[in-house]
Amino acid sequence: MNTELNKEDFLLLVMLYAANVDGRIQPEEWRSIREKYDAEAIRRMRCQFGKMKDAEILECIEQNKHHLLPTDADRQQFMEDLHHLVDSDDKKSPVEVYLLNLVEQLLS
Repeated sequence: MNTELNKEDFLLLVMLYAANVDGRIQPEEWRSIREKYDAEAIRRMRCQFGKMKDAEILECIEQNKHHLLPTDADRQQFMEDLHHLVDSDDKKSPVEVYLLNLVEQLLS
């Protein structure tokens, strides 16, 4: 599967991955995603996300992080966005905390 994405698609894919890590994207998480991305991008990436395995998503993050999030400030802002997404339903499960730490490590 081609995992070279533009910046918006990459960020949205990781957002979907984070939101779905507990097995279901909560309505509050959908609302948070819809605030940042347009409906067509969400539809397109939701379709691609549904076809990808965890290993492919992690590989995609590794493959794209340097050219799509080139600075520490870019990575920090994205991590803040991910934290906001995960916190949007006022519940943070251990698997969500684990995923946030994993993504942060992958982006460094």
